Amino acid sequence: MSHTVRITLALATLAISISLLMWGFLPGKRQVRRQFIQPAQMQLPTPGAFVPYRVQLAHVTSLEKTQTTHFVACFVLIL
Repeated sequence: MSHTVRITLALATLAISISLLMWGFLPGKRQVRRQFIQPAQMQLPTPGAFVPYRVQLAHVTSLEKTQTTHFVACFVLIL
C-alpha cells in the first residue's frame, strides 16, 4: 500500500472519529414528563404490611407448604 493511501485512510478515519465524538457530546432533546400522583398513592403502608410472610405462614407444618412458605419469603425479599 502506498504512503499516500495510508495517510488518506488515516485522515479519513480521524475525521470520522472526531465527527462522531463531537456528535456524541451534543445535548439530547429536552423532554418534560409529568406524572400525576394521587394522594392515596403517597400514603405509607400499614404496620401489618411490614410483618414478613414467613411469620404469617409459620403455622403451616407440612414439608410442601413449608417449602412454599420459604419460596414466598424469598420472593418477597427479591421484590
